[in-house]
Amino acid sequence: MSRVVGIPGYNKAVIVRHGKFLTVYANLGSVSVNSGTKISKGSKIGEVYSSANDDSDVLHFEIWEENSKINPSVWLKR
Repeated sequence: MSRVVGIPGYNKAVIVRHGKFLTVYANLGSVSVNSGTKISKGSKIGEVYSSANDDSDVLHFEIWEENSKINPSVWLKR
């Protein structure tokens, strides 16, 4: 299940629930899903915001276990 939200300072964001975990993909310039969309592995959720005026083309990524923020480095495929 997903939710599309605006986060001040991070443009558009998609929050995806994975059981008791949440992943947050923020600083998106465009979003390819809607709130309530079921997201599968490899699904395109959007494109990172980019501006010619600065170095803003960086994805903001978070993982949460319920209300606790988790270091994402142990979850990312290397």
